[in-house]
Amino acid sequence: MVLIAETGGVEKIFEEISNGRTISSIAREFQVSRNMLSTILNGPEHRTQLRAAQRQGAEQYPHHQAQLGE
Repeated sequence: MVLIAETGGVEKIFEEISNGRTISSIAREFQVSRNMLSTILNGPEHRTQLRAAQRQGAEQYPHHQAQLGE
């Protein structure tokens, strides 16, 4: 998780998600499993930020809204 901290932390990840990137693509970039990154981002301290970033990303890409249950 050092790489995440060195590249801007979870805030940078949330920015990427709000720009339409998926957790899977970000996990590949950091060379960690999607499950591991998802577990971190869905933790109680980050869950609200994650949902907000996902909604913002989905607004930019309407086909993602169905994945979010909207």
